[in-house]
Amino acid sequence: MVIIAEYYFDIETYSHKEKPDPDTDRIITIQFQRIDLRTGEPRGGLIILKEWESSEKEIVTQFFNQFFRDGLNVWNFVPVGFNLNFEWEFLISKFEKYLGKKTRQ
Repeated sequence: MVIIAEYYFDIETYSHKEKPDPDTDRIITIQFQRIDLRTGEPRGGLIILKEWESSEKEIVTQFFNQFFRDGLNVWNFVPVGFNLNFEWEFLISKFEKYLGKKTRQ
């Protein structure tokens, strides 16, 4: 049986330029919280991974290992939020940079 887990999901980034660039700008936080998709109510605590407490590489690696490492079901993390294309563009770039995961064509 597959359990689908929906999560509130957001990242915060820092750019010193006018237009964000996932390849050069930093992810400074990754936050997520399991939610009930029918009600929007939290089903767990809010997790905030902070770059300033470790490093961008560390928070990206921690997030990847929790939800996307080999052997995990893709449905264990279904993101819910606004502007998710922006979030995934940054994460894909960082997965490639730090983990060697090629997910772009």
